[in-house]
Amino acid sequence: MADSTLAITYDDLRNEVGHYLGKQRTFNTWTAATAYSLGAYVRPTTENGYVYVCTTAGTTGGTEPAAWPTEVNEEVDDNTATWTCLRWTPDDDEDIEQILRTGLRQFYFPRVLTELGERTPHMWTFLKPVDTLTTVADTGEYGLDANYGGVEGSIYFENDDAFDPICKTSVGEVEVARQNAGGSAGTPLVYAVRPKTSDYTGEQNYEIIFGPVPDQVFTLTYYPIVLLDRLTATKNHPWGGAQHAETIKESCLAAAERFKRDMSGQHQQLFDRFLVASIGMDRRLQIPHNHGRMRGQQRYYLKPRNILVTYP
Repeated sequence: MADSTLAITYDDLRNEVGHYLGKQRTFNTWTAATAYSLGAYVRPTTENGYVYVCTTAGTTGGTEPAAWPTEVNEEVDDNTATWTCLRWTPDDDEDIEQILRTGLRQFYFPRVLTELGERTPHMWTFLKPVDTLTTVADTGEYGLDANYGGVEGSIYFENDDAFDPICKTSVGEVEVARQNAGGSAGTPLVYAVRPKTSDYTGEQNYEIIFGPVPDQVFTLTYYPIVLLDRLTATKNHPWGGAQHAETIKESCLAAAERFKRDMSGQHQQLFDRFLVASIGMDRRLQIPHNHGRMRGQQRYYLKPRNILVTYP
C-alpha cells in the first residue's frame, strides 16, 4: 500500500524550518554583467526556493539564465560563470539539521502534560512495535537491539497459551525469582530490563533478564520501546504518520523559534495544543494486548521476605 499523501517528509520539514528562519532571503539577488568569485551565493530575481553557489568564477551575462535548475547539484552556465543549485548553504544545513533533531526529540519524547493532571510522559504506540525473542536453555540474559531503549508491558509466549504472560518487574525481584527456583532453570515468570555497561563510544544498550532462567527454547513476543535515528534523505519519513504530521511540523518550528529568537512563542503554543490532540488520538489506540485465552492457573507471586526493622 502506498504512503499517505498527507504524510510529512524530511524535505517538507527542512523547507518549513528553512523558510521560517529566512535563510534564503539573506542572499543577494542575481545581477547581470557582474563579476562573481568562487563560492559566492545568489538567488534568482524570481525566488524559486533554491540558492546557487558560484562554482566557476566569472562574469554573468546580460540576461539572467532562462531556466535555473531545481535539482540539487545541477549546474547552469551563465556567460563565463557557472552556478550550482543548492537547497541551503552548508552552514544553513547544519542549523536546520540541529533544529530538526531537537524538534523530533521533543515530539517523540514529550513533556509531562501537568495541565491535564498527567504525572508521567506519554509513550507513543507507534514507538512500541511487536518483536520476537527466542530463548536458549540455561541462558537468562538477552541483549536488546541497539535501537531499543526498553520493553513495554508483559512478554508473551508465542502461539502457546499454556503459560501465563511473563510479568515485568525490577532486577532485584528477578534475582528473588531465581532464588525461589533454587538456582534451577524453568519456565520464566518475570523479567526486567537493565542497562549494560558502556565504553562511551556509542549509545548505552539494554538487556532482558528472566527469572527463573529459561530451561528450554521459547519463542516470546514483546513490545520494545524504539529509539529512532535522525531523518535523512533516504530515511525521510518520521514515525507517527499523517495523523501526527501537523504536530511534528509545529514541534520543529517551535525548535526553530527558540533557535532564532531564544524564546518560545506562537509555534510553541501551537505545538502544545496539537500535542494534546495527538496524545488523545494515540491513547484511543492503546487497547490492552491479549495473547491467547485467559487461564485459571495460579499467577506468579513472589514469596514474602523477612525484613528486619530496627528503631533508634
